[in-house]
Amino acid sequence: MCGTRVVRNGLSLKILLTEAGAKGSKILVTTRSRKVAKVMGVVEAYDLGELSEDDCWSLFKQRAFNQQGEKEEKPELVKIGKQIVSKCRGVALAAITLGGLLLDASEETWLEIRDSQLWELDSKHISEPEAKENFILNTLRLSYFHLPAVLKPCFAYCSLFPKDHVIDKETLIQLWMAQGFIIQSPQWIHKSMEGMGEENFRYLLGRCLFQDEQKDEEGNIISCKMHDLVHDLAQSVAGALVSVASLITMTKN
Repeated sequence: MCGTRVVRNGLSLKILLTEAGAKGSKILVTTRSRKVAKVMGVVEAYDLGELSEDDCWSLFKQRAFNQQGEKEEKPELVKIGKQIVSKCRGVALAAITLGGLLLDASEETWLEIRDSQLWELDSKHISEPEAKENFILNTLRLSYFHLPAVLKPCFAYCSLFPKDHVIDKETLIQLWMAQGFIIQSPQWIHKSMEGMGEENFRYLLGRCLFQDEQKDEEGNIISCKMHDLVHDLAQSVAGALVSVASLITMTKN
């Protein structure tokens, strides 16, 4: 989003909130944009610092070694994992996404992540907002590059949805099917196309590429969202595969 639009939207939001709120109400605004913070703020903005390495490791291992702690923490993987976490530079999203990626991954994959040259790109001056976002996007690319080939178009297709959009799971699976992204594999030969789409959805969710999942009364996941930066990644890898115009046309029909 361009700077002018950010400021304009920030002013509109400020007017709405200040006029609608009851006397004595407090409003907490979170943003990655310093321009929005300046427009919205009546007090000085508070810049969140980086996580400590211990906190980053805690987030990483919850995903990489199973949130329920059912997976054994192998000493050799713990050593490699801590080396990976040290490169995350206190960025929670990087630790969470890479932890999800490495769940059930081979030691070879752990080493590939640790030794990736993507860590070296835009890693200097990490405190600068633009450099930090570039660093996070490069980290997220590691997750994309290590997705199974059949899941890459499924992930990229999600860039069609607007940021912060609530993505209905069943609708998404039907769209994947319509695009021919659901490919039957030998181990899923007895599954329906919808069942295979469900497996794809759960894989992306397990890799922390989806978040904020909502469940029905029976505990079944019915919708999710994408983090803004994950959405940026999906847009950057989608290329000519998708376009926002096609989503608009599809919605109208």
